Amino acid sequence: MSVQQPLSNPQDIDDLSTKVVSFLQEHGKKIVIVACLAGAGIIVGEQIKKSSENDRARVWSKFAEAEGAAGLGDFATDHQGTVAGTWARLLEAEQAFRDGVRLQFTDRKGAESELKRAGEAFDKVLTTANTPAVATERALIGKARLLETTSDGNFEKALEAYNAFLQKYPESIYKDSVQERIDALKKPATKEFYAWFAKQDPKPTDRRKPADGLPPGHPEIPITLPEIPDSLYPANWSELKTDAELDEKPATEKKPTTEQPAAEKSADDKKPIDAKVEEKKDEKKSDDK
Repeated sequence: MSVQQPLSNPQDIDDLSTKVVSFLQEHGKKIVIVACLAGAGIIVGEQIKKSSENDRARVWSKFAEAEGAAGLGDFATDHQGTVAGTWARLLEAEQAFRDGVRLQFTDRKGAESELKRAGEAFDKVLTTANTPAVATERALIGKARLLETTSDGNFEKALEAYNAFLQKYPESIYKDSVQERIDALKKPATKEFYAWFAKQDPKPTDRRKPADGLPPGHPEIPITLPEIPDSLYPANWSELKTDAELDEKPATEKKPTTEQPAAEKSADDKKPIDAKVEEKKDEKKSDDK
């Protein structure tokens, strides 16, 4: 095995330098361009990755803000074909299903509308390509429960859906609950209940009016007022006046004066008060004598 000796001869060093310079002169521009493109490619790749991550973060943020079956349905429509859109559609179906079951006891028409929406959403999840396996599993069990809930006692479709689920997912975490439903639907009492419940037609009740102060169930208290005596009725109904007429002020009348004119006053009236008092005293003294 030969070991390459280091260059020690100045002539050899000059020859190598000449070859390197010649190579760079010929290929240097290409090397710089390739290096620049490689660097630019790395930068662009990082920007695309960062942009993609930001977009995904915004999508999932909007997903978290969606409220109710309607909000989830709108999000799923706007992001159809994406993983976030598929999960939103599944949650729309499950929320509509819960709302429909709750409304069955108070508003049968509203319940039918929500359960119909749930069924359509479950079907969309099951027919969407690249649906995650967990989402498919939940959609299948949701559809089976929907068939049971909308049954009138004929559980043929519901049992078929439950059994198909167990065949496809024999080790599912839901297998025990699914088997319980299968066993329950085979009982006559369950069939009788669903047959009876399907005939019910509850409607939303009117808002209760505020109580009038009496406890619930208390009988009405008769209102008895004393009769109005005849003396309080007007003698002539035609003389009654309206409020506007009563508010009108009557014209002021000149009252006759009993005061005498200043020129016609007696001489006694013209006397000072002190003189009159003295005359009264003198008259009293005369009477006493």
